[in-house]
Amino acid sequence: MIYERPQYLPSSSDAQRLAANLAQAYDFWLDARQTLQKLPSSMYWAERASGQYLYIKQNGTDNGTSIGPRNTESQTQFDHFVEEKKQAQERAASADALIQTRAALYRRLRMPTMPDKQAEILRKLDIEGLLGTDLMVVGTNAFFSLRKGRECGKTCPPTVPDPRFMGLHKLWLADKPERNPVKKDKDRRQGNVLLDAVRHFMQTSHPLNVDFLFSMPEELRPLFDGWCAKRGFIPDF
Repeated sequence: MIYERPQYLPSSSDAQRLAANLAQAYDFWLDARQTLQKLPSSMYWAERASGQYLYIKQNGTDNGTSIGPRNTESQTQFDHFVEEKKQAQERAASADALIQTRAALYRRLRMPTMPDKQAEILRKLDIEGLLGTDLMVVGTNAFFSLRKGRECGKTCPPTVPDPRFMGLHKLWLADKPERNPVKKDKDRRQGNVLLDAVRHFMQTSHPLNVDFLFSMPEELRPLFDGWCAKRGFIPDF
């Protein structure tokens, strides 16, 4: 099936505005969490035979490392850590509250959501800076609030595959002999929906051009050629 531009329903202006606001809230939350994570897990004083010593734990499983005996310098270091940790925790709590407020509005408009477990993985990867910037991965300005569950009211970045390759992957699956026949039609529809959406709305960010044609694996080119032929679509140079 060929999907034309009028068949795609745009998000309402309220939904677009709310998605942008939630994205800003997520950026604030992410920065607060990353700042908190960079700080040591704890600093504490420990009694030893020769007096008190300042210890630092980088994480919860760390046994603790001595920084040195209690003196003016170590006391200043400890006081600075306590204040910095307090400010970071307060900022993180403020970010959590902001996310809760905006995510509630997001859910009322029944905007896209995703399950808790997948979203939790994405959040942790984002905090660690591990989502990457590979060309096959696309970050958008929309951020998903979660479905009902223990993480209800949080958000995560929708890092997704390049829609061009995902569309071709679906068409490739639909042609595989061993593919479940029940799933073949769904795969084909999903592949066409994605590629047609790119054709209509994403040619600037994800061009279906000759460069894209030569970037794909050989086994996907006949699928792309067939898709182009049905639409009379000629890739630009």
